[in-house]
Order: sequence, then C-alpha cells, then structure tokens
Amino acid sequence: MEPPKEQVFDSRELLEASVRQHALSQGYAISTIASNTNRNVTLGCDRGGTYHDRINALEGENRRLTTTRRIGCPFRLYGKKIPNSEKWELQVRNLSHNHEAESSMIGHPSARKFTDEQLQNILHMSEIGSRPRDILALIKREHPNALVTSKDIYNARDALRRQKLGNNTPLEFLLKNLQEDLWKYTFKQDIEGRILFFMFAHPKSIEYTNKYNRVFVLDCTYKTNRYQMPLLHIIGISPSNSTFSVAFCFMQNEQEESYIWALKAFFSFLNPLPFEPILCTDRDLALLGALKVTYPRYPHLLCI
Repeated sequence: MEPPKEQVFDSRELLEASVRQHALSQGYAISTIASNTNRNVTLGCDRGGTYHDRINALEGENRRLTTTRRIGCPFRLYGKKIPNSEKWELQVRNLSHNHEAESSMIGHPSARKFTDEQLQNILHMSEIGSRPRDILALIKREHPNALVTSKDIYNARDALRRQKLGNNTPLEFLLKNLQEDLWKYTFKQDIEGRILFFMFAHPKSIEYTNKYNRVFVLDCTYKTNRYQMPLLHIIGISPSNSTFSVAFCFMQNEQEESYIWALKAFFSFLNPLPFEPILCTDRDLALLGALKVTYPRYPHLLCI
C-alpha cells in the first residue's frame, strides 16, 4: 500500500476521511483501533487483531458457523491533536500488511460508510414510505461508486428510527405525535400491554366529516401490514361525489366484537349526526352483524 502523507489536518474528521479514502483507493479498509476524545486516535487495517469467540458454545453443541476478517494485520496510523490548536497531525506507525489488496471493498463494513447527505436522504425517503430498494437505487444513481448494500439501508433506517424514538417506546412516540398534531385517536390494550385496537383520524378529516356525513363506506383489508392486523378503512363521500378518508382502525381480528368496538369508537369521534347516515359495506358477515347490534336503524347498502 502506498503510504498516506504525514501531514496536518484542520480537524480529526478530515484526517480520518482522508485516510479512509486513500486506503480505499489502494484496496484496503481502515477502522478505528483506539480513540481518546480531543487527544489522539489510532487507525488500523480492518483485518487487524484476532477473532474473539463471543458465542462460547459448549463442545459438541450445535452452533452457527461464523467467519472473521481479522488476521492480525499490523498496519497502524496515529493521529494526535496539536496542543493549543484545533489541528490534527497524522503519523505513520506501521505500513506493512500481511495480505494482498482487494479489488472490491464491498465486503468491508468500514468501507461502506454513509455521508451525512446520504443519511438525510435515507431519513427523508423512509418517512415518505419509500422502500429500501428504491432508496438504494437512488444512492447508486447519484453515487455510482458508492459501496452500499440493501442491508446497509435497513441498518441505517433502524439506527435513525432508534435515534428518533429517543427514550420513548414506539407506542409512546406515536401517541406523542398524534397529540401534538391534534389527531383524534383511541385504543385498547390487553393486560400485557399489547395493542388490540387502534383507531385514528386526522383532524381535518373529522372537520370535513362533520359537514358531509350522509354516506360512509366501510371496508377492511386483510393483514396487509407489518403487524398482520386487519385494517378497517372508513371513507366519506362529498357533495361532488368524490371520496375522502375519514378514519382507520387496526383490529385484532375481523370478528363481530371487534367491529362493534370500531364502530362505536368511530361515531364517538363525530358531532351528533343530524340524521341517520347510509352505511355501505361488502358482504362481511361479522361487520353486518355488528351493524345490527350497534346501529340497526341506519340504512345499509350492500356493495356487490
């Protein structure tokens, strides 16, 4: 490997970025061996060190097969902060490698680092519902030489999600956001805290529904979400015959008792109705039974 130049950098970040970029161009990957904040950092080949077995399976027991990149490569660089300055100096400690350079670096996680711009793109596209493969395609299009795999996208999304949650559980975070944005919502949990029902509606949808509430269409999808819970979708119809979403409800199942809970929760969101609305459904026998129990006087249309 052609040695990097011993020089002074304006910051530690610039020093590390320069070293990593130089190593990649030579067919090697760099990782941090030791670090002392605002004092020094030791960098080495990511094939340095030795493998430590953390599984500790007993002899004769089945265990998953593991491999390691670590072969004790002695390559070392040292960066230290110059006293009374913000600058960092790079020093070469050991330039030798005990392995050949590689033509492809995609197998090295330390070589597959996202830039801040790429992380922001991943965060933005994840929030608008883009799939990981679409995010990967965008990064590859903008940066053809980027060493990124679909697994890196999933890992980055998980890390950003954990960072966004902070100290909250996913449910606490969801409730906090619903409250801040004034969404209407209600839910029911079992004794172990698992969600059985969760209904929510945007405040603008409720406002619109309180004006135009002559006809409602109710339909339930069948476990097409990551939680494998049926999702009841309630739709309103405007005077111009256009449709708009009113509310959504995740349910534990599609039994009559579940529909009864969802129907009562939905109509509790609305102002008192001036007349009995028309409810349009398909031939879902459990939903039809729930309507007879809860709102038997409401006109019903069967969609065929």
